[in-house]
Amino acid sequence: TILDGGDRNWGVDDAGSAPQPATSAGVGYLTVVCDPFCTQIFVDGRALGASPLIRAPLAAGVRHVDLIRDSLKKRITVSISAGQTTARRVKMPRSELE
Repeated sequence: TILDGGDRNWGVDDAGSAPQPATSAGVGYLTVVCDPFCTQIFVDGRALGASPLIRAPLAAGVRHVDLIRDSLKKRITVSISAGQTTARRVKMPRSELE
């Protein structure tokens, strides 16, 4: 897995092929790493656990991801493509003042 510190979609599937447009059919995967950690990750309102979240299977399409640590919350939107892994490294605030 390649993570570079920015919110980014690498769009390369396990075979290394070029990304394909998101479709509503099929299953893709989501990997999320929070920096610092997140205690809960929700995708479209469904709890998937703490970070790091590694290759969680999701239906292809646009998904809303809520990242939570204590009272801090951040929402990102990702596009899941069938057969591919979408990876994000998300910088979380260390306090409510950031």
